[in-house]
Amino acid sequence: LPISDGLAAADKAKQELADADARVADEIKKARVDAAQITDRAHQQAVQIVDKAKQDAIAEAARDLA
Repeated sequence: LPISDGLAAADKAKQELADADARVADEIKKARVDAAQITDRAHQQAVQIVDKAKQDAIAEAARDLA
């Protein structure tokens, strides 16, 4: 009887570990999606900043020429 209890506990522990592994994999997947979205937003902001700087430089050059 104690051996069967030990085997049952081991099976339960294996299942709990598998469940935990699945949760970790899900959280990693979510984190990767979040990171990709953050990276995309940062890139978009960088492009906007560069475009604004170009427009400002063109406007300033036009004022200097006038």
